Amino acid sequence: MRSAKSNENLKLLLDVGKLINSDLNIDKILHHVVEAVRRLGYDLFSIMLKDGDFLVIKAGYGFGKKKFGRIKVKIGDGITGFVAKAGKAEIVNDVSKDKRYLDFAYETRCKSELAVPVIAGKELIGVINLEDRENEFSQEDLNVISALAAQVAVAIRNAKIKDSMELANKRLSTINE
Repeated sequence: MRSAKSNENLKLLLDVGKLINSDLNIDKILHHVVEAVRRLGYDLFSIMLKDGDFLVIKAGYGFGKKKFGRIKVKIGDGITGFVAKAGKAEIVNDVSKDKRYLDFAYETRCKSELAVPVIAGKELIGVINLEDRENEFSQEDLNVISALAAQVAVAIRNAKIKDSMELANKRLSTINE
């Protein structure tokens, strides 16, 4: 029998799946994901998208919005960058013992981190990163965020395809004029 938390997590995944797959705008997709994850009660959350050789925070909560777009992590650096490079999720329940940990939100003093790659096919889209000040992350946390990352990957890939098609159509229209 499923626990109440498991049922709540399943409902959240279904709800966010409907929302992000009904919209082909990346900013709106990210907004829906942030609002859904906020319901889970984690202290810090960010979605970092790949930009060349870096991951850049595009959405999240728990730290100042001024940091969005300004925090860049080189792929391979820190826990998040390592997860991006390896393509495998990781839970670090005591970041003080992990030399890879990068503390960008100095005022937060987090205890644990969960990072999950967002991958569509073989393409790295980004990384979902969670941090908590007091609690450790569980296998259930990893399962929920991994399922969410898979949904986000498909939704963002579809939004990028739509954007590419619109650009191609615009170019064709210009050529035909």
